[in-house]
Order: sequence, then structure tokens, then C-alpha cells
Amino acid sequence: PLLLRGPNVPVGAVLETPVQLLDLPATVLALAGTGVKQFGDGTSFHARLRARDDPDEPIFLESEFGQNELDPRAFVFSGVRAGRWKLILTEQNQFFPPADARYGREALYDLSGDPLERRNLFRQDEHQALVHGLLERLRRHAKFLEEQGFRDVPPTALTPEIEAGL
Repeated sequence: PLLLRGPNVPVGAVLETPVQLLDLPATVLALAGTGVKQFGDGTSFHARLRARDDPDEPIFLESEFGQNELDPRAFVFSGVRAGRWKLILTEQNQFFPPADARYGREALYDLSGDPLERRNLFRQDEHQALVHGLLERLRRHAKFLEEQGFRDVPPTALTPEIEAGL
């Protein structure tokens, strides 16, 4: 959940469709009256607060975490959601190994008819143009993140002061 309050934020507006953190800086800047609607690879969702309609822009998904310090990358995936479609590329998953034929590395789901993501449509012929379009959009996003220096950034150690503050 994300709650916004302040000038230019419509009272009681609720978005039924997801938003992404990537779009938050552009949204805050737009709500502040700067005229900014695009910031990096993010797009403001401020207009959707007023219109309450579905997003045209894709929503990017990314996760990289482990269960303990021994394997910080035990679960790694990236993906993109565009309307009712969700594409996921799994690099590593300790619970559902991508090398196992039962799970696989790629998945495409139609969330309108399969909200629990049980039917993988990635290899179906009728969806190949959609798959290629989503893969290209995800590739461009990954390239943007790499060019901007958001990849392979080592985590900083927490000082005792910062850790205490958290």
C-alpha cells in the first residue's frame, strides 16, 4: 500500500491498479507542480489519481534476496507487467529451481483469466509477439538501470548508529 497526502493529491482517490516505486520520484515532482512527468525510467502516476484509469506504462518487477547471509541471491527474478499480462524471468529460485522442467526460467501469465498464475503461456505460439515485445521493454529497462549505475552496487555496511536508528 502507498498513501499520499498533501497539495494536489485528490482526497479519497484510490487506484485499483498497481504502481511501482520507480514512478514515485516523478509522481512527487509532478504533484509538487514542477511539470515533471518523467524522471529517469519512471513515469508519474499523478494523472491516474485524478482520472482513476488504468496505466498505459509497464510496471517493472525485480527481486533479489536470500533467506540468510550465506546466500544473499537465493531468489532472483525480473519481470514486467503490462495491463493484464505479466512476464517473469527467473534467474535463481531455491524453492522452484529454474533448471527443473516443472518450473522453467520464463513465464507469461494472463492475470485477467489466471490471477493465481497457474497457466504459463510463455511458449504458446499465439503469444509470441507479446512475449517478444515485453522482453524488449524489459531489456531496455535493464539497460537503463545499468547505464545509470544501478547495477552491481555493493551494499553499504550499516553503522551501529544507523542500525540503532532503524
